[in-house]
Amino acid sequence: MLNRKPIDGSFTNYAKEILLGAVLFATSSGACLAELPPEVRLDQYMMMIETQQKTGNFRAASEYFKKIDGLDLAPPANYRFLRARNLKATGDWQQARREVTAYLEAAGTSGENYQDALKLLNSMEPSAARGEIEQLERKVVTIEKKMNQVEREGRGLEQKIEQEENKKINSNQPHEVWLRQREAHAEKLNNLNRQVEELSRTYLDLKLERGRINQKIKQLREKVEKE
Repeated sequence: MLNRKPIDGSFTNYAKEILLGAVLFATSSGACLAELPPEVRLDQYMMMIETQQKTGNFRAASEYFKKIDGLDLAPPANYRFLRARNLKATGDWQQARREVTAYLEAAGTSGENYQDALKLLNSMEPSAARGEIEQLERKVVTIEKKMNQVEREGRGLEQKIEQEENKKINSNQPHEVWLRQREAHAEKLNNLNRQVEELSRTYLDLKLERGRINQKIKQLREKVEKE
């Protein structure tokens, strides 16, 4: 195995020169890179990841992470830092936070990439706010759907109340029958009006909740813009 610093597995300049020479020799001599020892391939892939990241080609770097994952070897500690940087660049901020946190826990304050890892972690803090904004916006959409449903139910109840109010009780019947029908009619109207009042309260509660969430979204957006 090529010489690495004992803390996080990063290459010494001398080891990099040896590896680069070995790879160039294998290529120029027509040897298949897959025939190189796994340790050498691991070092080669790590170097290629750093090279691709420096040029901003993070999707190409992703392919080398897959190659490393296919090796039956434990990658060096800075693998997780480089992976976190790649995940952030390709949009997977949540997984990137997990990877950089794992790197910091494993390498500690003595890790070669400690400062860069902290900067990377701090740079992703606004994304937590963005994620919360997206979650709250989805909640607002759900609330508005409920509000629309309540409005539809309210209109339906109002139509029933109007129909019930327009009903006429036949007075050409025994008084007791007429009285029971009138009481039933009044009770039905009362029930319908109570349902309308309950829906109105539900609608108001939803509207207030939507207002609170929108205010929270506004605050989070201001925070993101400042950062």
